[in-house]
Amino acid sequence: MRRLLADRGSLTASLRSACGSEFGLDLISEGLEPSSPEDRSLLGTESPVLHVRRVNMRCGPRLCVCAVTRVPPETLAAEPWLETLGSTPLGDALEARGGMRRLDFEFARAESTQPTFADVLADADIRPSAIWARRSVFTLDAGPLLVYELFLPGIDRCGSH
Repeated sequence: MRRLLADRGSLTASLRSACGSEFGLDLISEGLEPSSPEDRSLLGTESPVLHVRRVNMRCGPRLCVCAVTRVPPETLAAEPWLETLGSTPLGDALEARGGMRRLDFEFARAESTQPTFADVLADADIRPSAIWARRSVFTLDAGPLLVYELFLPGIDRCGSH
C-alpha cells in the first residue's frame, strides 16, 4: 500500500497494471453538492457548490480504492468534459488531454465514517475504523480540481489470484 500511496504516477495505470483485465471502475454518484470552507480554500473558489464525482476502483470483485473528485464551477465551465466522464477513469482522461499538473499529496488516516467517503463505502463489505487516504489538487489550464483517494485494506492483494 505504501508504494501506491506515494506513487506520483497515475493510480488508474498502477491498478490496471496490477489487475489486468480484472480492473474495473464503478461510478457511484455525480452531481452538484455543497462545498466546504476547506474545499473552497484548496480550490480558490467562492462557490457554495462543486461538481462532485464518486467512484470505486476494483480488481475483480475486490474493492481497492474509493475516489472523490471535486470540481469548481469555474473549471467545469472551461472543461465541460469533466462532468461527462461516466465510468471513464479520471486518470485516463487527464493523461489523454495533457496540460495537467498535480500538486503535492497530503496524507491522512481517515475515519471510514468521514462524510467524504460515506457514500462510496455504503455498499462496501469492508468497513475498517480508519483507512489511509490522500488528496491532491490537479491544475489544468482552465483551473483546479481536487481528488481524494481512499485506499482500502485489500489493496495489497489486488492483482493476486
